[in-house]
Amino acid sequence: MARLRPRISSRTVEWQPIVATVASLVIATTAVVTSLNAARANRPKLKVHFHKEADRAVRVSVANVGRHGQTVVDAGLLAGERELSANLVEAAALPHRVRASDLYSFMVRLAESKRAGPSIGQVTSAWVSTADGTRWVSAPPQPPPPPPDPGFGPLARTRITTAIFSVAIYALIWSFRPPMDCITVVITSSNEKASLMQYIANEYNARPTAAFLGLGRCEQVRVNRLESGPAATALARDWDSAEERPDVWLPASTSWGRLLSHDRVSAGKPDFVARDLRSIAQSPLVVGMLLPKAERLGWLDKVRDKTWQEIIDLAKNPTVWGDERWGTSRVTRTNPNVSTSGLHTLIAQYFIATGGWAISCAGVDAVLPDVQRMERSSFDYGGDSVRRFLEDLYRADAQGTALSFTSAIPMEEAQLWQYNRGNPEFRWTGPDDPRQRKPPDRQLVALYPANGTLVADHPYIVLEAPWVSPEKKAVANRFLDYILAPRQQALFRDAGFRDERGQLGEGKDSRGGLDRDGPRLTVEAPAPASVRCIQDSWLRVRPGTVLGPPAWIV
Repeated sequence: MARLRPRISSRTVEWQPIVATVASLVIATTAVVTSLNAARANRPKLKVHFHKEADRAVRVSVANVGRHGQTVVDAGLLAGERELSANLVEAAALPHRVRASDLYSFMVRLAESKRAGPSIGQVTSAWVSTADGTRWVSAPPQPPPPPPDPGFGPLARTRITTAIFSVAIYALIWSFRPPMDCITVVITSSNEKASLMQYIANEYNARPTAAFLGLGRCEQVRVNRLESGPAATALARDWDSAEERPDVWLPASTSWGRLLSHDRVSAGKPDFVARDLRSIAQSPLVVGMLLPKAERLGWLDKVRDKTWQEIIDLAKNPTVWGDERWGTSRVTRTNPNVSTSGLHTLIAQYFIATGGWAISCAGVDAVLPDVQRMERSSFDYGGDSVRRFLEDLYRADAQGTALSFTSAIPMEEAQLWQYNRGNPEFRWTGPDDPRQRKPPDRQLVALYPANGTLVADHPYIVLEAPWVSPEKKAVANRFLDYILAPRQQALFRDAGFRDERGQLGEGKDSRGGLDRDGPRLTVEAPAPASVRCIQDSWLRVRPGTVLGPPAWIV
């Protein structure tokens, strides 16, 4: 026969940590009171004896009896025309550590407050003498402060007792706590900021909260890395992947969020993307050119003046560098089905062909032959992602072949900054991490196309998906507030991003190949339907290229 287990209600489990906490606080209070009473009991005890000597004088003997033995201090008081009563002084009124100066002050206050009996009039004189013959008449000089007691005194015992009970309370709380019932929010982030987001999430998870004492549910944020294109494709299919399903999506650009909305609504599925999205950082699309080549062209002081057409037309002059070892002047580009820079570059190609950023699906079909010719004459394919291309460029630089490897490649501004500091894999190491790699010898300089460029605005998308519960949404929104706090925004600036307001970090312009003012003109991506037509044209623009999504990038 099966053994029945008693059922424990959820109410019992919820109240259990609270009861444990209250019991622990009671124990702590009892421990502190007990230790204080013990310290008080060890204080020296005072015995006061009065001896009448004359009509207007009283002699007082005070025995300071403590653990160091007995010390006798004598004091006398002359008070006007009447004598002092010799039997009404309370020992508790004296300081527990009696010095001659303390006793003198006490005797004066005693007379003036009439605590020694009937009115005695104005105090005329007082004296204090000690065993060594010291004697004062009127106010005594201030004695030097006593040396600290090197012994194991009551205060030290009190502190040690309190520390021991504190450790016991901590252990008691944890012994009564039920198993952690955490709300875990899974975030899928684009590649260029995933490492930084993991760092921020770890700091968020380490914050002290009420859940530490068992007074509520704990919150955890976990960040996974995945390029924007493959993530958008998986979400359009209700996340048909073995990878961990996200509650929050952090693509590099709102273009991907709009594309996801368009694809799901077109397929008759509910939209996963809210209308109002917050940006956590910004990074405009730039064209990274090797610095020696930009210097040869005289473009170092014109980084904001060159148009898309001028940059692409460099490929028409095979001898533009004047050195055959520098290779061609073609632009390297990445896969628009995977990479945000690749998608934005393809949109820019259609802009060049149509003469405007308001591109329609009909316009895509009309100028497709022009874009195909542009691709063949001016562009080289650099692979799926900017990260992988920059890792290859970094290795070529180490071998001294960077100048023949490429001339220029569109990428995010932050990616260029990270490459120039020796971090082509976009691993967040912090500004002073000793694991930083050596910066490349051939640095990149950012060109900001004068006739407009798109901005990777890094939206924070809390998915409106059935698996994202209200509790997860609440935690996700609290984490967003944490990301937008000044300290975390400073981390984005340290990593080469512009913050949510578009501000660049200090020193990124003079030492990192960037321009503080940024592009002269920024534009929004075309309508989602047009972006879908542009992306779908990729296989016709460059036949033979893998149609995304490729293998997951980790």
